[in-house]
Amino acid sequence: MSGSIPPEIGGLASLESLLIGINDISGPIPPEIGNLTNLKLLSITLTKVTGPLPPELGNLTRLEQLALTAGVIDGPIPPELGKLTNLAVLFLHFNQLTGEIPPELGNLANLKEMWAYNNNLTGPLPPELGNLANLELLHLFENSLSGPLPTTFSNLSRLQALRLADNRLTGHLPPGLGDLADLEVMDLANNDLSGPVPPEFKGLQSLRELTLTGSSKMGSPLPAGLTELEDIRVLLAGGTGLCAPRDPDFRRWLRGLYKVRISSCGETAAYLTQAVQSREFPVPLIAGERALLRVFLTAAEKNDEDLPGVTVRLYDDGDEIHSKYIAGKPGPIPVTVDEGDLGKSVNAEIPGKVIGEDLEMVIEVDSVDASLGVPRRIPEDGRMVIEVDSMPALKVTAIPFLWTSDPDSSIIDTVSALSKRPMEHGMLSGTRTLLPVAGVDVVAHSPVESSTNDAISLLFRTQAIRVLEGGTGYYMGTMAGPVTAAAGVAFVPGRSSFSVPRSGVVAHELGHNMSLYHAPCGGAGGPDPSFPDADGRIGAWGWNFETETLVSPETPDLMSYCGPKWISDYHFTNATRFRLSDEDNDDLPGPPPRSLLLWGGVREDGTPFLEPAFVVDAPSTLPDSAGDYRLEGQRADSTELFSLNFGMLDVADSEGASGFAFVLPVAPGWENALGRITLSGPAGSAAIDVETRRPMAILRDRATGQVRAFLDRLPADTSGLEVHFSRGIPDRAAWR
Repeated sequence: MSGSIPPEIGGLASLESLLIGINDISGPIPPEIGNLTNLKLLSITLTKVTGPLPPELGNLTRLEQLALTAGVIDGPIPPELGKLTNLAVLFLHFNQLTGEIPPELGNLANLKEMWAYNNNLTGPLPPELGNLANLELLHLFENSLSGPLPTTFSNLSRLQALRLADNRLTGHLPPGLGDLADLEVMDLANNDLSGPVPPEFKGLQSLRELTLTGSSKMGSPLPAGLTELEDIRVLLAGGTGLCAPRDPDFRRWLRGLYKVRISSCGETAAYLTQAVQSREFPVPLIAGERALLRVFLTAAEKNDEDLPGVTVRLYDDGDEIHSKYIAGKPGPIPVTVDEGDLGKSVNAEIPGKVIGEDLEMVIEVDSVDASLGVPRRIPEDGRMVIEVDSMPALKVTAIPFLWTSDPDSSIIDTVSALSKRPMEHGMLSGTRTLLPVAGVDVVAHSPVESSTNDAISLLFRTQAIRVLEGGTGYYMGTMAGPVTAAAGVAFVPGRSSFSVPRSGVVAHELGHNMSLYHAPCGGAGGPDPSFPDADGRIGAWGWNFETETLVSPETPDLMSYCGPKWISDYHFTNATRFRLSDEDNDDLPGPPPRSLLLWGGVREDGTPFLEPAFVVDAPSTLPDSAGDYRLEGQRADSTELFSLNFGMLDVADSEGASGFAFVLPVAPGWENALGRITLSGPAGSAAIDVETRRPMAILRDRATGQVRAFLDRLPADTSGLEVHFSRGIPDRAAWR
């Protein structure tokens, strides 16, 4: 549809819902819409509608939902919207709105959600917004709002999400925000806030995410009371003066978080490094892996003294387990720390057998002229606690795909060799070096024929294999020969990836599985907004054991599209925390019941799609949380057979694709009754029914149950194979 909204639409006096969206309608919103006084829902989204919001919208006093988003609407928010006292949802995001937020919006007593992010709003946050006693979501990020956070926000007792990132807010955090017991997300990144985190924040008992990144004027140690927040999983405060106390209890609490970026109070003069280490943001070590000790001794003034020798003592649960004397070096003793020169630090390799949990360290320094102020002991008293994590073995099922149009069987030998010597095979060298991996177990899957060599389609098929086989651990599809769309793709976070058999690609995609988004370099799409370096660099000194050389902080991160690559302290730490929190959750599958394979996603062009559904014997694999998408199965008469709400997994290294695969146990009476399956969500909807003609066959080994092929036509010989066939909705033969 195109053209403008006709003013005559204001004559529809009985209209209750008006939705205009995803079309080419343009021009202004006619003020005559204000005559629709029975309207409860007004939605104008994803259009070319322009101009200001007419004040006459304030006449729609029965309105419950107002959504005017993703257009080119400009001008101010009319204060007349404050008359809409029945309004529960106000969506104004992704426009070009200007001016201040009118204080009259504080009159919207029934408002639950206010979304006005990604506009050009300026001025202060009105204190009157604190009157919105029913408000649950306040999303005003990516504007130019200024001034302090109103103390009246402490009255928003039902608030669950406060997102004010990327504005120009100033001042201290109001202690009263600690009264918001229902608050789950507080994102204040990239503002100009100052001062400490109030101790009253220990009252945020529902908090899951706290993001304060980028406010350089914030400072002081985090309050010890934050350790009382049992539900928090994300704490990001890089680019601030905030720091984490070195108190052991606080450090243990930090180790339990899923994603963290907070400096330690006081930079250390010695550390152990494996792949990368930061004096400001300590990186956890992996148990059982060798480490390089670096001791940075500095003097108070220029001198001609040699670097003194040191004795390192390592302790496990209080008992000394390792000691080593490291000879000194020719001087002079530097007056500042220089991590980029091995000659200006005292270094030694520490064997992996002593790197374990409960590790503590003491450095004793040979005596030098006392007037130089060189420390005699690190730390000055007590012992330095070293964070060490015991990682589960990385369990990978490698699937060699053969493209039916041009099969390259060399991939079968590659996968076989990988399974026999995973710690030595070059295909996993980047994974072993740059990701938090100690041991690797690789299972070689039987070869799988595929009628497509498209990387994204092969990822979806890898995920389908994982759920059909009740797989645990990571499933990695791979193919030799020509591959289209991308060299690698992966669900983020997830357990399925597809990569060409190259070390760097494999490590990059497994990094996505471990929750890592892109670093902003080389045009990598969807970069992590919290990545600490705007150019995608690792930002800390790395160490390459193979070449025994330092890796510069200027090196691009593994998750970027630039090269050569290493891993940043930020990504290594977060991948470690993800693996520890996620990988123990693999449940062994139960006996395979009669089930439905339901799979599909959203293509790179934004179009939702469903793959053909299959009747299979496979363990149940259902969504682990609700989300914006819905799958519904219906009989021919439109009565419901099943419905699922879920969140779709992003496909990294694609242009916005996402996907899912579930195995749904069949209930009695479904046989031959299923007539339609519909996928619906923010990207639109898609359906398959008895008229769908998209033939696909899945072939499985009768003896092992392993998938052996995804084909668009049946081969001549299917002996020893179980054949599942569908054109969309399983037919009578499939149910039999």
